[in-house]
Amino acid sequence: IPFAPHTIGLLLGRGRFDLAAIDATAQALAMYAVGLIAFAALYVLQRAYYASADNAIPLVVGLIGALAHVALNWAFMRVWAHAGIALSTSVTAIASATILLFLLRRRLRDLELKNTFTFLIYCVLLALAATFSAVTIFGALGLGSESVVARIAGVLFALMGGALYFALALAARIPESALVWQTAVGFLKRK
Repeated sequence: IPFAPHTIGLLLGRGRFDLAAIDATAQALAMYAVGLIAFAALYVLQRAYYASADNAIPLVVGLIGALAHVALNWAFMRVWAHAGIALSTSVTAIASATILLFLLRRRLRDLELKNTFTFLIYCVLLALAATFSAVTIFGALGLGSESVVARIAGVLFALMGGALYFALALAARIPESALVWQTAVGFLKRK
């Protein structure tokens, strides 16, 4: 996450929470961000199984995921220290969500995985374009990440990247972005 040091520095960077602590926290945050979509997908997928009165599959996948998590913690900690634990959490979440999704596909024949994965790839490409734009413009300013002004600017550029992603999603006619837009406009009209 390009703006993690700026955000962490702005929120926590004072007193004993020095530059080394900011950097270490930003590394862990970046590794957790890898699995962000998988964490959300796990939440939904597990409930889909529970709704169909199947507790066994999420339990077994969860147990296997926990064992894999322990093994990956041990392996990744040796290379990336604390950030390895965060990466292990993300990797096991991605694997667990993928397994649950494919097993659910076997049960629900109407579930279109091709469309789901196409949608995810499309979202990743839009996110990369928005992030690249925000990072490039911020980098051209040459502010760094240690001063308060640089940290505030970094957070503002991160928000700009998020807004750019949303605008790109609207332009690409992604249905969820239109739904969010309509909901926000409806909420503002009521106020």
